[in-house]
Amino acid sequence: MKIRSFKDNEGVEWKLNVTAGNLLRACRGTGLTLSEITSMDIKVETLIEAVPFFCHKQLKERTVSHEEFLDRIGMDEIENIMTSLFPSVTEAFPPAIEGEDTDSTVPLSPGTAPTS
Repeated sequence: MKIRSFKDNEGVEWKLNVTAGNLLRACRGTGLTLSEITSMDIKVETLIEAVPFFCHKQLKERTVSHEEFLDRIGMDEIENIMTSLFPSVTEAFPPAIEGEDTDSTVPLSPGTAPTS
């Protein structure tokens, strides 16, 4: 999976690291489901709230708080982030996205069992 990046208002580069852990943290922290992410059915404010979860390790390394990080994201970068983040997730779950595998054992949202 490719790691995509963007620059904040201060010109600092951040890598969107889409891992299982970061995806789970983002879902738990924002209430998002995998099906919402893969269908791109997300409110902009929820997308913005989810971004720090995909930069989790960098935030710790750089001692930047969640709120400080959000203040550094320019609105002009939101489209770049959106087009970078969602393809990473959909690459990881193509059968669920394309509807090819309706018997998948991977639920589309945390705590939800697939239906047959």
